Amino acid sequence: MNTRIAGISIGIALLLLIVGCSEVIDSTPISQGNSTSQHPSTNNLSPSLGNGSTNNLASKDPCSGVTCTSGKKCSNGVCSCVTGRDCNGVCIGAIGTGQCCATSECGINKRCSNNQCVEESCNYNQVKNSEGGCDCVQGTIRCLAQNKCIPTGRCCSNADCPGNSDAFCDPIDARAIMCTDNGGLFCKTMRKNIREDFDTFSATVIDIREAGMTITHVGNTTLRLLPGTRTTTGNATFFIKSIEPYGGTCKQEVGLVTSD
Repeated sequence: MNTRIAGISIGIALLLLIVGCSEVIDSTPISQGNSTSQHPSTNNLSPSLGNGSTNNLASKDPCSGVTCTSGKKCSNGVCSCVTGRDCNGVCIGAIGTGQCCATSECGINKRCSNNQCVEESCNYNQVKNSEGGCDCVQGTIRCLAQNKCIPTGRCCSNADCPGNSDAFCDPIDARAIMCTDNGGLFCKTMRKNIREDFDTFSATVIDIREAGMTITHVGNTTLRLLPGTRTTTGNATFFIKSIEPYGGTCKQEVGLVTSD
């Protein structure tokens, strides 16, 4: 009888042990690779970017919509010259190639015109010498008081007007005779820096240089004109007929400058 009871007790104990182990096994997470069912992969926590998200994050091209002028290309949103350098929006060659952006880049007796270094002329009544300087032409003398060459016999300063304390020397200068020939010859006397109106254009003589070449503004264009050479710009055809001096004589009215 006691033996039977002891056997039953052992059986009950084994049953309890089996049930307890089953509960422990049920509460253990099931491994799935490097993660478990209770700890889902952190990859699943990342938000989905969806199609096209990479393009939305990409930087916009800074040259998109930028149009460069001839000879230039866009880089980082800025147009720059492919070769050479930029001069007021125009691509020109490097210094020393004959192209210029300012007269200071040209040599002695040269100036910058339309991005090209060109020979500079001497002043009126002067001519270049073999050394590149300027000499007075035949029939003129150098007047230091006026810093120019004047015809022989004309006054240079008040000292050339003796005999009257009120006399003064009227400085000498040159004026151009400009003509148009649009169905009939029409001429005007052009003094420096004074605008004159013609039938189809307006002109201003800025300076008169060697050999009578005039630097003239016609409309918005600056031209270098030699006497006798016909020029057409826009709807205007004209020419410099001649250059003539004026002044260089002694006057009696103090402070009143007149001309011949």
